[in-house]
Amino acid sequence: MIFDKLCSIAEKTPPEKNMFETLSKTRLFHFDTELTKDVLDSELPGGTGSFFLPFRHTAIEDNSTCIVFSDTEKKQVGMSGARSFMLLTDMNRLIKHLGLKDLPGLYAYSQGTFKNIKSKMLGNRLKWTLSHEIKSSMYVDKSGFSESLSEALLGPEEHKAGLIKAIVETILVPVISLAAVNLPTNFILETSDTKKKKTSKKRLLRAHQRPSYTILTPAKIRKKMRLPDTSSSIGKHSKGPHERRSHIRYLSHEFYSKKGEKKKKYIDHGPRKGQAYYKKIIVKSTWIGPNEAVRGTRRYKVLIDR
Repeated sequence: MIFDKLCSIAEKTPPEKNMFETLSKTRLFHFDTELTKDVLDSELPGGTGSFFLPFRHTAIEDNSTCIVFSDTEKKQVGMSGARSFMLLTDMNRLIKHLGLKDLPGLYAYSQGTFKNIKSKMLGNRLKWTLSHEIKSSMYVDKSGFSESLSEALLGPEEHKAGLIKAIVETILVPVISLAAVNLPTNFILETSDTKKKKTSKKRLLRAHQRPSYTILTPAKIRKKMRLPDTSSSIGKHSKGPHERRSHIRYLSHEFYSKKGEKKKKYIDHGPRKGQAYYKKIIVKSTWIGPNEAVRGTRRYKVLIDR
């Protein structure tokens, strides 16, 4: 797994780079379906202003890529502020953008920040943009970090353009996919092993040793946890485990305006677009009934708050 490769690199990296510390706090996120560029054709659920990472350090991986996103502020919300990323990519995927021959056993490592993710319609297509700063790009072989990608890929200018395009695309697709957390129909399910894992201060837990997280609807959660559905009656008036959905509440009374500030804001999306308000709050979702279950050697837990 690419995440495990990133852990092994961090264990050989000087502490001042903070890779080891970041990965020790990182939660590994999975999706029910394969991530594709199709998500770039859709608007962000809830708009960019309400976006948040499920965890302060969130890792997402597929067959050839692992990216770790990190908030730079406590409980960071929105897409205007900077977030950092660490990206490890199998070079054989990266070279599809560069037109080079196969480079077996090599990985591309990039690290930097991104912010100001925006979208606009160009013709019939939705165009996504972001501001980014790539602080370092190296390639990694069996011995660890090697020369910079810019040195390794010296040549036509389109190589550099292809490299930037690959990195930007690899940031956008999982970030926009993570916005599904904002949907009031979804919850985060934690899956972990009931057996305790041996830990070492010098070695990072690998993917199979960590809890994994995914975004699921309540119906899929109940099925996985083998809980009764909402039509099941436990008592005379009670239902099976179910959700109370998260939602945004817009406060329009002058009581909620900032001291000395009378200027209103306006909702920029959804059926209430254009409605004026002073303050926006997020009413957190709640899970009613059992939110944890053990099935065999697996423990499942519905997370109400990140």
